Amino acid sequence: MQLPSKQALIGHSPAAALNRRRIFWIAYILDRDLALRAKAPCAQLDSETDIEIPEEDPEDGIGIFYSPQGNVRFNYFRTRVQLAFIQGKAHDILYSRRAQNLTQQRLANIARLKTMLYD
Repeated sequence: MQLPSKQALIGHSPAAALNRRRIFWIAYILDRDLALRAKAPCAQLDSETDIEIPEEDPEDGIGIFYSPQGNVRFNYFRTRVQLAFIQGKAHDILYSRRAQNLTQQRLANIARLKTMLYD
């Protein structure tokens, strides 16, 4: 289906392209979540993905939550994609074969993960 590729969006209407991007990001979230829980590699590599993360302020408002008073706005979908990216990095830093061999660098990588989560 070539969902993680901008090339695959050519020829689709803007609405269809938006839906394809959203489907990819939902699959990406699920992939990262399952991979981290299973301590297994992710199926979708970040290096093979060239589409942008979901917009901060989508026109249709999908993925946006508001506080009951309406003064706080939170883009759940975009934030969940960002967390999925961090989940992939967590696997790379903590559970991958490469990480098992980098014992001295492991603490620095864990500190980097904490910084990513804080941001």
